[in-house]
Amino acid sequence: MARKIGKWIYKFDMKKTIVATVLCLLIGSTLYAQSTIKGQVKDTVGNSIPYLQIILKQNNIAVNGAYTDDLGCYQIFGIKKGIYDIYVGGTPICPKVHAEKDISISSSEVKFINFTMNCMDVEMHDRVIEYVPPFYELPKNGAYIYDVAFAEWQGRSMGATVIVEIQDTTIVVKCNENLSRAKGEIIDSGIIMWHEETKQWIIGHSLEDKYAKEVGGCSDGPIVIDFKRKKVWLC
Repeated sequence: MARKIGKWIYKFDMKKTIVATVLCLLIGSTLYAQSTIKGQVKDTVGNSIPYLQIILKQNNIAVNGAYTDDLGCYQIFGIKKGIYDIYVGGTPICPKVHAEKDISISSSEVKFINFTMNCMDVEMHDRVIEYVPPFYELPKNGAYIYDVAFAEWQGRSMGATVIVEIQDTTIVVKCNENLSRAKGEIIDSGIIMWHEETKQWIIGHSLEDKYAKEVGGCSDGPIVIDFKRKKVWLC
């Protein structure tokens, strides 16, 4: 009996080892096939431009993005092979939007793309000092459980929760518990953006969403997400 049990355990462990090895190879090949775009954004006199949002689009749909850091540098990870457009700018500190189109990305490539922006082509009195978004609130890549804040119930969750999946600046919100939709069903997906007027994080789909007149709750605007309190505002 002991021998049979030992053999069974051995076979079971071998199966687990084989499955784990195959999974590692599949995950490794998937990660290896993904590419990165990185670079720096400067103005026409060579000064770096921090806190600009960069949006990566494919077929006119926002699929990824990043913010420039204190040195004007950015990195966009996890890009699949294909043709993309990059949009930079569109903030009060740099109102012009520069588009770099038809960028070909191959598998496992690191492509360097630098930008020179003319941010001084508007009258100084028309410019606004931009509030720097609290980037420290942004969570690391991964999946999280957030409470739902229902606007019609003054922000109460009523026990409802969602799954929030984050990869760099892309975000997917899925149903989890105590919602009318099926668990795992996608509620919204897009790019993490800072809404200038309300000073809140939103799930955007275009650069224009940063200046939407209404956001969150039962409005027609983008969904508001509170990373600090781990809440997603829904109607």
